[in-house]
Amino acid sequence: MRMNNMSKNYLVLVLLLTGLLSTSPGSAQCQSGRVKLQMLGTRGPELWDGQASTGYLLWLDDRARVVIDAGPGTVQNFEHSGARYEDLDLFLFSHFHIDHSADFPAYVKGGFFTDRKRDLVLIGPSGNDYLPSTDQFLLRFFGKDTGVYPYMSSFIDPDAGSSYKILPKTVASSYKLLDEHEVYAHRGIRVKAVSVHHAVLPALGYRVELAGCVISFTGDMSGRFHTMPDLARG
Repeated sequence: MRMNNMSKNYLVLVLLLTGLLSTSPGSAQCQSGRVKLQMLGTRGPELWDGQASTGYLLWLDDRARVVIDAGPGTVQNFEHSGARYEDLDLFLFSHFHIDHSADFPAYVKGGFFTDRKRDLVLIGPSGNDYLPSTDQFLLRFFGKDTGVYPYMSSFIDPDAGSSYKILPKTVASSYKLLDEHEVYAHRGIRVKAVSVHHAVLPALGYRVELAGCVISFTGDMSGRFHTMPDLARG
């Protein structure tokens, strides 16, 4: 049943994107046939509805390229989708609540059994007393001395042998830092980020540009910072 639901969600999104993917002023025409957005999970942290938590997958030219958030259950739906871990360029995290991030180590462990050779970029917000920064998030999972899973430390230790490395990029996020800025531009994908308001927690919204199209994402937030309308414009 879950597989059927996944397929249904995927097909609906492909149809919708033809009308919803927009083109920013002065950019090339949106080639919507090359781009697909897939929901890997849409619920919060609840246990009683049988669904995966938050996660999205962006495809370009029939290859899975970007994961946005990795809540519990999304890694199984990533597998069901037919996506390949070795095709991914980057993970984007809106924030590091459990229901947006807990499956990340499962992706990495599963990826060990693939042919991935390229480095994998991990982008997310800075930290505070309530949540880790992106660098800390990675270290607390895979750090050689202090990580929960130190046997996976070769993927972040620059001096250890591994087929690829996970490269974290922490983006400063606070009520004092409300300007959007480019955080990634490579292999036909450009990403901008901006701080959004999620109580006292560091959190980001993202604008992803690919094939002349624009899709903007945010996790949990209020509109108090008024940053997402400008980020998503066009």
